[in-house]
Amino acid sequence: PAPSPTTTQRWCGFCSVFKPIYHSLALGTQNVRTLVLYSFDLGENDPDPSLNVTSFPTVMLFPAHNKSAITFGGERSVRALTQFLKTHVSLKFDEMSDGVLVSADRKQEILTSLHGIRSGIAASGR
Repeated sequence: PAPSPTTTQRWCGFCSVFKPIYHSLALGTQNVRTLVLYSFDLGENDPDPSLNVTSFPTVMLFPAHNKSAITFGGERSVRALTQFLKTHVSLKFDEMSDGVLVSADRKQEILTSLHGIRSGIAASGR
């Protein structure tokens, strides 16, 4: 999975505002098997200096098979973060018609299941 951590500080007002946005992103991507979201409080954890964390909150993506982090620099919204992830992840994910994000393989499983359910309902109504 591609980890996407965010770094925060308890005293940071911007982090407090961002927390529910990141939580919403986590809920929206919970069915994306190839993506893992993390949140680190840097008051309790020291970041690797190579990550160059200079502001809070900092959102980074570590695409699969790539050791280098990509730092998010856009608007702090679920839509912007989702677009950032869709653009930069190595293992792509899709959006269902209801807006739920899923791994590409999971989407096919869901669509196949829905087709089976619809077929069963149609057959029982005859």
